Amino acid sequence: MKAIKDTINENIEAEVDFADIDISFFKSLPKINISIKDFEIIGIQDFKGKTLMSSQITDIKTDFNSVFKSGQGLTLYSIELSNPIFNLIVNEDEVTNYNITKEQDVASSDSQIFGSIEHYALNNATLNYVNKANNLNFSLNHLEHTGKGNFKDVVFDLQTETTSDDLDLTYEGIRYLKNAKITGEVDLAIDLNNDTYKFKQNNLKINDLDLSFLGKIQLFAEAIDFDLKINAPNNEVSSILSIIPNAYTSNYSNVTSKGTSNLNGSVVGQYNYENSTLPNIKLNLNLTDGYLQYPNLALPIEDINTDLVIKAQDSNWNDLSVNFSNFTFLINNKRVDGQLMASNILNNSKLNGKLKGELDLKEFSNAFPLPDFDINSGNVKFDAELVSKLSDIQNRNYSNISFKGQLEGKNLDLIYGQDKAFKSDKLIAAFSPQTIDVSTSRAELGESDFSGKIQINDPLSYITNHNQTNITGNVKSNKLNIDQLQKTFITEEVDTLDYSKTSIPNMDINYSADDIKYEDYNIKNLNATISYNQDNELNGDGAFYLDGSKMNLRAQLNNVDQFINDDDALKGKMFVEIDNIDSNKYLTESGEAESETVYQVPANYNLEIYPTIKKLIYDNYIFNDLTGKIKIDNGIAQLENGQTKLFNGKIKFEGKYDTQQTSEPTVDFKYNMDDLEFQKMFQNSKSFKFLAPIAEYIEGIFNSTLVISGPLNKDMSFDLSRINASGYFETVKGKVSGFEPLKKLSDVLKIDALNNWDIKDSRNWFEINNGIVNIKPHEYTFEDMTFNVSGNHSITQNINYTINAKIPRDKLKKANLGSVLESGMSSLEEAAKSRGVNINLGENIFLDIYITNTIKSPKIKIIPVGSGGKTLQEVVKDKVKEEISVLKDTVSQELEKKTKEIKDSVSKVVKKELDTIKTKVEDKVKKEADIITDKLKDKIGEKVDSSVIGTVKDSLESKIGDKVGDLLKGGTKEDIDSLKEVLNDWNPFKKKKKN
Repeated sequence: MKAIKDTINENIEAEVDFADIDISFFKSLPKINISIKDFEIIGIQDFKGKTLMSSQITDIKTDFNSVFKSGQGLTLYSIELSNPIFNLIVNEDEVTNYNITKEQDVASSDSQIFGSIEHYALNNATLNYVNKANNLNFSLNHLEHTGKGNFKDVVFDLQTETTSDDLDLTYEGIRYLKNAKITGEVDLAIDLNNDTYKFKQNNLKINDLDLSFLGKIQLFAEAIDFDLKINAPNNEVSSILSIIPNAYTSNYSNVTSKGTSNLNGSVVGQYNYENSTLPNIKLNLNLTDGYLQYPNLALPIEDINTDLVIKAQDSNWNDLSVNFSNFTFLINNKRVDGQLMASNILNNSKLNGKLKGELDLKEFSNAFPLPDFDINSGNVKFDAELVSKLSDIQNRNYSNISFKGQLEGKNLDLIYGQDKAFKSDKLIAAFSPQTIDVSTSRAELGESDFSGKIQINDPLSYITNHNQTNITGNVKSNKLNIDQLQKTFITEEVDTLDYSKTSIPNMDINYSADDIKYEDYNIKNLNATISYNQDNELNGDGAFYLDGSKMNLRAQLNNVDQFINDDDALKGKMFVEIDNIDSNKYLTESGEAESETVYQVPANYNLEIYPTIKKLIYDNYIFNDLTGKIKIDNGIAQLENGQTKLFNGKIKFEGKYDTQQTSEPTVDFKYNMDDLEFQKMFQNSKSFKFLAPIAEYIEGIFNSTLVISGPLNKDMSFDLSRINASGYFETVKGKVSGFEPLKKLSDVLKIDALNNWDIKDSRNWFEINNGIVNIKPHEYTFEDMTFNVSGNHSITQNINYTINAKIPRDKLKKANLGSVLESGMSSLEEAAKSRGVNINLGENIFLDIYITNTIKSPKIKIIPVGSGGKTLQEVVKDKVKEEISVLKDTVSQELEKKTKEIKDSVSKVVKKELDTIKTKVEDKVKKEADIITDKLKDKIGEKVDSSVIGTVKDSLESKIGDKVGDLLKGGTKEDIDSLKEVLNDWNPFKKKKKN
């Protein structure tokens, strides 16, 4: 395997790959059989990524040394390819993709590579040849080819057999052979010493035409010598005519044929790579008094005469000429005459062509097989002439050009292909060097009809590829069936090797249609103007009604030619204005788009789209005044400055939709929502239900800012289990009622007011990570009660929330919990008073409330806690210190009064006495405080639950001082600052931000 791969890669300028390799020692003893699966040769450089050759199975017979001693070279005895495909390409610069052999130093090479081939075969092969430089396409399908010879000898005979039932040949856009059948047995005498290949016995048959090749070909380092003669011996008129497309039928052997025919030619001279010299060529074809009648057709084709000479005697082919001096035939007394003479073709060629005659299409179909047509009626008259030099056409010297004539068709009624019907009462085309004018009162193509005029200005420039041709016209349709036209002109079969370019002329077309059928859309009254100019710009402006709603579309596109021919990006701008549109009409009953895959943004579009939609209905949403900018580039759709009105509120949004990973597109969006209604959003938005399940129970409006990113489902909805988001949710005003966790909490606390909770100017910060919504701490105040709420919930509506509550004791008296707390705290107050200390534990009870399980079936756990974040012992000590402080102040005030009365005379005595009194008082108070403290400890232990004595939180003591804290009234400053940074720094487009 390594020997084969290394040897091939060492000798070619390309990339070789294959899926698997199998070596058999017994299949063809004593030789070794190698079977390679999915062998490919892929081009590099100018043809990078393009397949030169592929084969499903490649069977090779070799020997022991080739497999196990790679240094001795690879010897092949036979090679067979199954279902191979050969794609031979010559690009515009005449560079070939099949010239991949590396230069070898013959003197230093003693390997036996390919030296002993005895047999080779191509089974069911496909050969495609595309020459972009000469606009030549050639293909062979279902090709069977075998060759036998003793390649190891220097002089040997090669016997070949070839068959193919599908040969196509197209040159300069004209198909000369279509589905032709080819068979051949060609024997060559090969002399490798002199690189000479001599044709021996041979017979090549194309359809019914027999050809023979006599002569030889000799190869030199930089040239090929030709000495070949071509003859068509013993061929009748029918044999010559069998190569005309559609002429050769399955019963062609029964065709009646008369007249004389002759076909011969020669190729003599040298084709030199270096100086581009060419051999002399000559081809003669003559038919005289021909007669042809098919056995199953009623009318014969009579008086067939033609003379064709193609020749070039100059080594540069400067004298290449085609002289089709006479071509005529007769069908039921209606004659067609023509001629075409072209000289000096590769330089300033001179053209002289004429075509005149009349055809009854029904009679023609009864004389010549037209398998793709079903003709009911039609009469065509034509009389056209062209006499000119190429230089006169290029320079627009109309006075030196004779281009005139007219084509007129009447009562045309035919069907092409499968149900592709065409009808026209009258179709006229008039020719001149300046213009071709085409007009019809009414032409029908399937269910579509057309009437109007088209004028082609400077038509000969289009023939010479100068693209200065300009097409103008005014066309109208009563009915346009786009679905049917797509089937008529667009096929699913795409020839990946068709390198021919579509040249776009300049145009200015006005088109209108009353009724348009396109899928399930109801389109009426289209009026459009389309123009294309030499600067590769396409401008379109159109208006129409979709389901009764007016739409305006304006486009400014460029790079159109490169987009069509080279698959470059289509660039430009589009402006869309819509009165109203109900998109639900174009969705399935399940609400999903008809396609099973998400919409893919085209990778070769670079467009800016500016929509303005007054009213858009999508699912249950009704968007009003929708505007923004959509930029499509490299598989990504970016939305900027989007805004709309929804549910009596406003939404601003921007972001991107990325389909570069086609299997799973992603989004990254930011929304700003103002004054939206809770109930309408909850009822219509799956994402909102997940984000804020409590919204189902809120009557009111809200604001929100949200940054969200993650993958999408096939219905273009968010994959809620994998999205990430952050932002805030602000309740401007609202009333909560019927929310099960609050109902249950109300039942436990016996506070009925919690069943109908008014919320106003409340803002919640949140984050979403992998399907979990995390709510940052936030404080609510309601009827003298304070609740600090935080926690999370999931897609399945599992909840885990904590509430730090501060509730007045009066509101808890009805509850058992309130009674227990009241009893314990009252005893505490009385014990303090009996010791001469007045403490006031306050009117509020502090609770930690835990809500778990699910929203529909919540579980409540309540733990009472202390006040101010301190134990009750600390509270008592604070009260004692407060009493001492009051006493100190009283003594101080009395001393100050006495001091003023006695003045300086008694100040020393008073001061001494006061110091004594003060010391005694402090000692007394300290002793009493210690006694009271000890008794309070005992009392607390007896009357109050131990949890009351524990250290607790007090949310009012931890307010955040900045503006964010004022809004939140809870949480940590670090959490909020982090979320603020997410919103402020959101930048999916990677734009530089202004300072």
